[in-house]
Amino acid sequence: MLETIYSLLFIEFLGILVFPIIFTVFWKLPDRGYSISKLLSLLLLVYIIWILGSFDFNYNLKISASVILICFGIISFITFYYNYNYILSFIKREYSLILLIDVIFVLVFAIWLFIRNLDPTIYHTEQVMDFTILNSVMNTSSYPPNDLWYSGNPINYYYYGYLIFGIFFEYLQIEVSLAYNLAIPLIASLSSIVLFGLIWNICTCFQISKLNITLVSICTVTVFNFFSNFQPILEFLNSIQILPKEFILWIAIDGLNYNTESISIFPNDHYWWWRATRVINTFDILSNASLDYTITEFPFFTFALADLHPHLISIPIYLMFLTLLFNYNILNNHNKIISQTKIISNNVFFLFISVTFGSLMITNTWNIPSIFLLLFGTAIIPVRNYFTYKTFFRFKIPLYVSIMSLLLFLPFYNNYVPPVNQIDVVGAISSRFIHIFIVWGFFICIILLFLTIVYRTKHHYFINGRLLNLSFSILPVIFMILIWSILIFVKDTFDGNLLFMIINKNISLLLILITFLLLSHLLITKTEIPIINNQPYLTTNSSNGIYFIITILLIGVVLILIPEYFFIKDQFGNRMNTVFKFSFQSWILFTVFTPFLIYSISTYVRKYRIYYYISFLLISILYLYYSIAFINLQVNNWDKTPSINAHKNFSVHNKMTYDSIQWIQNNLPQGSIILEAPGDSYSNFSKISSFSGYPTVLGWIGHQRQWRPFELEEIFKREKDIENIYISNNINRVKELIKEYGIKYIYLGIQENIKYGEENISKNTFRLFGKRIYQSEEMINGTYIYIYDVN
Repeated sequence: MLETIYSLLFIEFLGILVFPIIFTVFWKLPDRGYSISKLLSLLLLVYIIWILGSFDFNYNLKISASVILICFGIISFITFYYNYNYILSFIKREYSLILLIDVIFVLVFAIWLFIRNLDPTIYHTEQVMDFTILNSVMNTSSYPPNDLWYSGNPINYYYYGYLIFGIFFEYLQIEVSLAYNLAIPLIASLSSIVLFGLIWNICTCFQISKLNITLVSICTVTVFNFFSNFQPILEFLNSIQILPKEFILWIAIDGLNYNTESISIFPNDHYWWWRATRVINTFDILSNASLDYTITEFPFFTFALADLHPHLISIPIYLMFLTLLFNYNILNNHNKIISQTKIISNNVFFLFISVTFGSLMITNTWNIPSIFLLLFGTAIIPVRNYFTYKTFFRFKIPLYVSIMSLLLFLPFYNNYVPPVNQIDVVGAISSRFIHIFIVWGFFICIILLFLTIVYRTKHHYFINGRLLNLSFSILPVIFMILIWSILIFVKDTFDGNLLFMIINKNISLLLILITFLLLSHLLITKTEIPIINNQPYLTTNSSNGIYFIITILLIGVVLILIPEYFFIKDQFGNRMNTVFKFSFQSWILFTVFTPFLIYSISTYVRKYRIYYYISFLLISILYLYYSIAFINLQVNNWDKTPSINAHKNFSVHNKMTYDSIQWIQNNLPQGSIILEAPGDSYSNFSKISSFSGYPTVLGWIGHQRQWRPFELEEIFKREKDIENIYISNNINRVKELIKEYGIKYIYLGIQENIKYGEENISKNTFRLFGKRIYQSEEMINGTYIYIYDVN
């Protein structure tokens, strides 16, 4: 409990400490950057510490972070001294906004802390891997950190996101088993207040009443945290036996079978909640094998699953990046933006956006395509005509930001080898229309409804000169389809008629393509759009804000389109990860503005507003079904013991292993290499190194192949060498291998006996020269756990 209080107080302290600086830098934002102050201050602190560690400064985290915070405090005090009248006036005027942001932060944190408390264990999916990396970054002062699953080598993975929260909790001296489960609600709450502030700032530009701004902002936070796609609604209808069996067979969602059991409000099988993120798929008619297994996560599932993955960690930073882009968007005189008025604050702002942009790139490299689209796409919003030299002039500052971010994070790129660097073309497989609607239908329908109203209120929108702009709007899609068709033809990967493939693929994407066309047409024509009916006038900020929203939505649509034609080729050889990462970012971009679009539409249907809101209230209840059903499932399985310790159940059900890990941490020198048996990904292997924080020669083999496809021979060699150490009767060879890998201790437990056979291990030779220094007090199936000192 105390760890939770420490975490909340410290993040609040960081935000207050740096707020005078942020207040001055974000002088154009209505909330003066208060909603991003907590996250941005943490990001700046971590960046400086990371730089120290990257250049091998042997720093003490406690001392170094304290010195950095003191420096922040001094700069902040000086800034406050020269601006205290403005700052105090803002606090007095907007104290209710400040209080509301903090209340939302604590409330969202409490909700997700409660959900994690229902099941704090981390023993399925890739949680063990995430825990391993978090453990590694919290036990080192040099970067890149050591790979606990590949001794003698640094992590070849985007570890920076783990470092952000690792440093936070390490400074507070909170142990990693608690830090893991505190990080999830902290990320959710930081994301929520950043999102709240973004919507507040944008809505303020449209002269909307504070009450409506507050309601729209709170609804946005609710949609972001608790909405799902349409699939769980199908689960509900199937549970109450409304869906016909033929419909379920036709819709073909893996695992969704016709309900032959009793009627119930919630699905009967335990893992029904997985299916909502495994909708888009194609099955072979003859073998019924999956041909196109994809992942389409949304924030509630991601937080609930609690894989502390880079795509989850990067969410608040991604949302903050949108806020920084909006701030740049409303800095009107861009010719003088870094040279004359507000020179200090504006240049500091571009330092902040460069740090944020660079952090996003190395927190999750899958962010790179979308954040480049966002950076350069939003930069040209004020340009009235895209087909002039001014468009290219507007790329100057985004180019500066790109270069600066690369320079700021150069140490990461010097030590990181990208495991994938090849783009491939998607073949005959295409997402089915019904699957696209299930995943994206809610957002796309709202966007199309909004666009329908916009075009209806603008007469002659598709005639005269604007018809030419309509042609330019569709050109990017035509160009992408043309390139795809040529590559398909060249690669000779199609079966049957190429023309049929093109038609089939694009008919299934009809909703997405129409949305893209209408959004891009609005951007190119640049006609003044009063986004709120009867808006008295359009200021420069509100006009730019409108096209900021449209640009974000358009990029969200592009991120759905790209994986239908192209994918980034990894070791799986399919588009699974491309769909996963791009669609997740698209979901976030749609979430940001959906409630605002709903409000905007309501101002145009005043006569039917009551029916309109009742309809969306009912729809919202349906889309909240997933989160309610999931929490109900977790509550029913809860053992009523409050805890957020990640090892809560492990310490009971795997007591022998847990006790040996505790003994290792208390008795062996930090950093010693402890040999354990490697195993497949998602298995019970490699938990000694993961949970103890001590490196081993090889961990999850599948994951090392993903991270190091350029070292497959070395991975195979390590696997064979470990086997030899455990079962070989050649004492000299065993000694050579132990010396080669710098092994200090050998662990002999349950997994080792399973993998190599207890009879084979009993003939090994390391027992002849190794000293047994640990033996478990209990045994399982006639097996003890031993640790041997082989120095």
